[in-house]
Amino acid sequence: MMTSVLFLNEITDRHAVGGKARGLARLLAAGFEVPEGFVAGPEATSEEIAGAYQRLGAGRVAVRSSAEEEDSERLSYAGQFETFLGVEGEEALLRAVEACRASGAGARAASYRGDEAAGRMCVVVQRMLDSDYAGVAFAEGDGTARVEGVRGLGDQLVSGRAGPVPLPEDLRKRVEAMAREVEGRLGGEQDIEWAVEDGRIWLLQARPITAPLSAPLPERFRLWTAANLQEALPRPLTPLSEEEAWHNIGETFRVSFRFSGFTEPDGPTLRLVKGLFYMSYSSMASVMSVVPGFRVENLLRMFGDSPDLARVVAYRPVRRLPFLLRLPAILARHVLWMASVERRLRRAREAVRALEEEVRTALAEGASDARLLAFLRSWRARIHPALETMSMATGFANGLLSTMMQVVARKAPDAPSAEVGGLIRGGEMESLEPSRQLTALADWLRANPGRPDDDPEVQRHLSRFLDACGFRCEKEAELAQPRWRERPEEVLRLAREMASRASDQKNLTAEGAEDAEKNRKGRKGEWENGGKHSPTLPLSHSSFHPPLRSPSPPSTHRVDLPHRSLRLMARSARTWQRRREAARANLVRTPWSLRQLLFEIGRRLRDRRVLREPEDIFYLLWGEIEALLGGDSTDRAGEGVADRVERRRARYLRMLGWPPPSRLLAELPDGRLVPFVPDPGSGDTLRGFGASPGRVTAPARVLSGVEQGGELRPGEALVARTTDIAWTTLFRTASAVVTEIGAPTSHAAIVARELGLPAVVNVDGVTERVRTGDLLFVDGWAGVVRKVKGER
Repeated sequence: MMTSVLFLNEITDRHAVGGKARGLARLLAAGFEVPEGFVAGPEATSEEIAGAYQRLGAGRVAVRSSAEEEDSERLSYAGQFETFLGVEGEEALLRAVEACRASGAGARAASYRGDEAAGRMCVVVQRMLDSDYAGVAFAEGDGTARVEGVRGLGDQLVSGRAGPVPLPEDLRKRVEAMAREVEGRLGGEQDIEWAVEDGRIWLLQARPITAPLSAPLPERFRLWTAANLQEALPRPLTPLSEEEAWHNIGETFRVSFRFSGFTEPDGPTLRLVKGLFYMSYSSMASVMSVVPGFRVENLLRMFGDSPDLARVVAYRPVRRLPFLLRLPAILARHVLWMASVERRLRRAREAVRALEEEVRTALAEGASDARLLAFLRSWRARIHPALETMSMATGFANGLLSTMMQVVARKAPDAPSAEVGGLIRGGEMESLEPSRQLTALADWLRANPGRPDDDPEVQRHLSRFLDACGFRCEKEAELAQPRWRERPEEVLRLAREMASRASDQKNLTAEGAEDAEKNRKGRKGEWENGGKHSPTLPLSHSSFHPPLRSPSPPSTHRVDLPHRSLRLMARSARTWQRRREAARANLVRTPWSLRQLLFEIGRRLRDRRVLREPEDIFYLLWGEIEALLGGDSTDRAGEGVADRVERRRARYLRMLGWPPPSRLLAELPDGRLVPFVPDPGSGDTLRGFGASPGRVTAPARVLSGVEQGGELRPGEALVARTTDIAWTTLFRTASAVVTEIGAPTSHAAIVARELGLPAVVNVDGVTERVRTGDLLFVDGWAGVVRKVKGER
């Protein structure tokens, strides 16, 4: 048993003081700067705690929990216990200590642990830093580190309330070096919290961020999902693109939370793992728990996962009363926004077009460095209307879709998961515009064979495509990725490839062809009428065979649903889905202008011998570019920039070669992440989420990138890890779509529904378990993909 109170430099018993205190003691022992402090055990009296406080020098302190089981393999307490900052005075300190202890046995922690008994709670008390900057650093195992920070206290960054700000270059270098040193001394990748006071770097926490695959899972844990994020961001990004994506995604969440009157989440909503973005189901559940009737099952359905996973998702419910008191004002705000949505969308489009024109004019006129710098500094504020409308339209669209899913799940629990998706088909989705435009170009080329690329008529038809879709491309969030407008030859190649493909689909089996035809045409009327001609739902399959219970036998009965209300919701959902896709396309326009601006800055930095090539600018960070362009001692600021670019480029190229982590990740008690595959299926059957209805039997074509699209033969089932807008043209050739990443509102789901293709998403490991030529039965109703025995 531990002494009632131990100062951090006195800790020797590894199991006596809990996770946080133990981690801080390890840092001290390794020679790092850690704010002075002590840990109070469960038996520590008020007098002992007050005495240690006086020995510490009194003053302002930070008070944090340190549960004995916090780093155990059984339980995960991340974000479940209290933290108090800026505590001053003995009475305030004792109240904070008691609150930390109470949180260990309180309802929130008990809910988090399930049936486990409350652990013995220790409490860490440390001198409160008056930090100038604070933040996080991730030492990622290859000698590099990513650093983020804010002014003042770092809890606003860690909790997701604020995005990172540019750090002074010398500070960023020092923190980066410190993070690499922590990695070297403690071993393995590290998630580090740091703060700077009077120029001195202090460590507040360091914990490993990776774990072996065999690590045991607790009964409940924080669950992370690739969700829709890795469809838009399927590969690691260059440093500047990663920084911009982190800001935009984080701001999207913050806008949505603020507008809806939600409190801050109980932990980070976003996380980067091996360069890929993940969203926390646990943080989302915590935020949304204030909504009357909220269930984790509904959140999971919204992102294409089994509702049965609710049994393992750990989250901290938020007090509902404050939200309910604000609810009338929140509802009024929603009604006003909905009433003005078309005006807001129009103004956001006008703002983006105006920004494009300003950038075009400035570059044409040879704008000064100061003017280019002004563009950079105001960029995020200028595109905020586009980001806000996208965030809000997404919230309304997803809310309606979630409500429809809840209605169907309540009235017909065994209904196929794709049924709701079929009802919201239609509405002239912006997602289909590249496909429509490229198909028109391909049709013209097919009707006018032999025309060379430089033929004036070819160029005229090409211009129509570029005017409508030239700002788009594969991997649109990657600023280093050329847009179609910059690569017209690539557009013509795609169009000629499409024009040359055979139109028949002989590879489909008779059953598959019949199902595809029925799916494309036979259900078109009932979908477009919101299910008007579908009085009942066929229940021939369950929507998902969950990992945590035995699958029920297939049902063959039919269940009546309230179709009038569903039709009304479906009509509204289609409208908001169209608005969301339009708002998303508007936001996606902005990287085109930013890319032109960055290239001009890159050319100027190259001419000044700061960069070797203009493209090197994508390996700098926002604040670094501002510093270099702002003329703050260019020689000093530019010192070593080229070497830094090469180091970051090498790391980026290494990341591209890494196998992507699992779609779902479980967070262990010590913060490390491990793959979590709930039910990949067994044998020849793979399970996922039915995103678009229909059934087809067809040969598989497994593609690792859209550049392999020429290999896809008419009628084959397209199998890929994920798809984005550049894949749209391939959907018209395929008979079905199967992906590892997706959701009911993902690109693959939306486009497949509009084209009448069966689609199954969230099929873990499908690109490894299926080979090109395997005959697949794709059941978009049930979310099942089965390899059919026979010739490959």
